Amino acid sequence: MNDASHQMYQEMSDLIRQGQAEDAVTRLRSWLESKPDDEVGLSLLGSALMRCKKFDDALEVFNLAAKSNPKSYGAHGDLAFALMQVGDTGPATQSFEKAVSLNPSFYQGWCFLGKLQYANGEI
Repeated sequence: MNDASHQMYQEMSDLIRQGQAEDAVTRLRSWLESKPDDEVGLSLLGSALMRCKKFDDALEVFNLAAKSNPKSYGAHGDLAFALMQVGDTGPATQSFEKAVSLNPSFYQGWCFLGKLQYANGEI
């Protein structure tokens, strides 16, 4: 990751935390025009869209991130968390399973996977 990318990611994270998610969405969409497979940029865009309660758009972005970066546990974890947030527990479980298969040390993934499996009566 270069310095310009790192600075952009930090600025966008700050905007989202400060409640300026709409501004982050606008800037991230522009950033991603030249870097459409940027995993961190897609993750931040999806997070900003979730904060804006644009859940369908966020899910589309997280799906794109997971497809663009199929070996990224983070991309699958982001998708899983968003699916869980909107109540789509079956696909959320599958995405968490994929995330922890890619990174068995992904503690949060295991925790949420267990929570979903328990809620579904699987354990």
